[in-house]
Amino acid sequence: MRESLTKFLLLLSGSGMSHKEIRQIAAKLRYISPTELADAVRFIRRNAHDSLDEVATSILSGSGRKSGNKKTIRSGSDVPARVATLLKIEAGLTVNDAALELLKSIDQRRPSFSKTIKPPNKERFHGWLQRLSKRIEPSELLHHASRIRNRYVHQVEQDWPLL
Repeated sequence: MRESLTKFLLLLSGSGMSHKEIRQIAAKLRYISPTELADAVRFIRRNAHDSLDEVATSILSGSGRKSGNKKTIRSGSDVPARVATLLKIEAGLTVNDAALELLKSIDQRRPSFSKTIKPPNKERFHGWLQRLSKRIEPSELLHHASRIRNRYVHQVEQDWPLL
């Protein structure tokens, strides 16, 4: 518990919030259950592409995800959007790196696949993923994106490891 609290305080200290803002947040946190707080953080992580102000307003006004609701909030059946989120937001890759990693991963199961489809040049990444999803099953595309995401997220070495 002490280590978790230390990490939280480190994140808070790096946020740039003023003393007054921190006191105001601490006062609001008194009325939020630990489960609601954890759910809010999970919601924000999964919806990072949304405006953070919108998400925070939704959660604090009670119109966000309720505690106990096990349903995952995602972009529905939009596989290209989910793949883009996995690679760009969660793995932190650039569009070019994400496309190259995805093609490399697909090539391992389908040799020479990358010769038939080139990485996006000036095309929108989402549009490129939509074209790609017409040639590969959505489950396979998500599988490759998840493997890449996991490799980057679970790397042992980090630039700024929290101790």
